[in-house]
Parts: sequence; C-alpha cells; structure tokens
Amino acid sequence: MGISHLLLLLIYLDPLCVLSAATGGKKPKQAPRKAPKATAVPTVTTPPAPPSNHDTCLGYYDVSGQYDKKFECNNTDHRYCCGTCYLRFCCEYKKDRLDQKSCNNYITPP
Repeated sequence: MGISHLLLLLIYLDPLCVLSAATGGKKPKQAPRKAPKATAVPTVTTPPAPPSNHDTCLGYYDVSGQYDKKFECNNTDHRYCCGTCYLRFCCEYKKDRLDQKSCNNYITPP
C-alpha cells in the first residue's frame, strides 16, 4: 500500500505540472473572442461655472500709503465692494457698490 499512496500523492501534489507535461496534456482551444460592437458613448461636458454672486475688492493703497490686499465679499450678506477708493469694505446693497475701475490708487504712491 505504500507505493500506491506515493503515486496518489505525486498525482495530487504535482506542483510543477511535470506529470501533465509528460503526457502531452494539451489545453483545449478557447473560442476566439468577438470584439465588442462600438456603441455611441454620450459625451460629458462640464457645466459652466455659476456666475459669481459676490464682489472682490481689489488690492489698493490707502490714504496712509499702506497696501491693502484684495479680499472677497463672500462671507455674509454683504456681497458688494463699497466705500471709497481709499477705504473699501463689503456692503449689503448693490446700489452702494464702488466703481473700482474709476480708482487710480493701484500703483505705489511716490
């Protein structure tokens, strides 16, 4: 019984597939795979960015010659850049908005 157990053990534990290679074990051919049919793929477009609903107060030189950097008016209901060319702040009403294009204190004062 010892030799039959050894043969069974070799058959079951043939890690290198030596026995199947020696017998000419051929794998059955697989059917060729068909290429998938081309289908129309919908194109994805990114939606346009929503229009900004708040102002940005541009950086400027104040009356003392100190540069105040730009800031966004997006934290509260005060969404508009208001004040004067030399003192800017965020306010609530559009009618009080500062026309920043008319200001000329963006260059270092002499």
